[in-house]
Amino acid sequence: WREAYVQVLKACAGAAQQEEAEEALLEAQQAGVPAKDLVNPMLMVYRKCQLPDLAEALVERTIVEHGPGAVDAQTATTLIHTLGVNHRGASAAAWLARLPAMSIAPTLEMFTAVATPSAYAGDAGRVAELRGELEELGLQPDEAWAAQAVVAETRCKKASR
Repeated sequence: WREAYVQVLKACAGAAQQEEAEEALLEAQQAGVPAKDLVNPMLMVYRKCQLPDLAEALVERTIVEHGPGAVDAQTATTLIHTLGVNHRGASAAAWLARLPAMSIAPTLEMFTAVATPSAYAGDAGRVAELRGELEELGLQPDEAWAAQAVVAETRCKKASR
């Protein structure tokens, strides 16, 4: 039954059906499905519906109600990606900074999501700063990261013309 609710939430994410997803989330909670099983699929709904505020509120509420252990690395990655694609770079960076205290190691994918809004804003300095933080953690930039830097530099050059 737990998997059935997760599948319903995933289907709602695919169809960008926020109201239906929130109804399914409520039903799942009432049926006793653990919060940690529901948060990530619900975040996908909020990402698809472009609702970063609701995504952040859901994770905050989950931490308050169930402790930081209810948020795993996959959920943290989904939240940071949701914030990044919705141009919430500062919020994404703040979450990235909180993760070690929650026993979650930041990943290259998370850093790439945090860099996305800065890259599209043409803030090459911020992208370089994030690259420095990434390397301090011993993470090696990959092709996706290199693409972020190129986007930032290109946008920066266009803006300065």
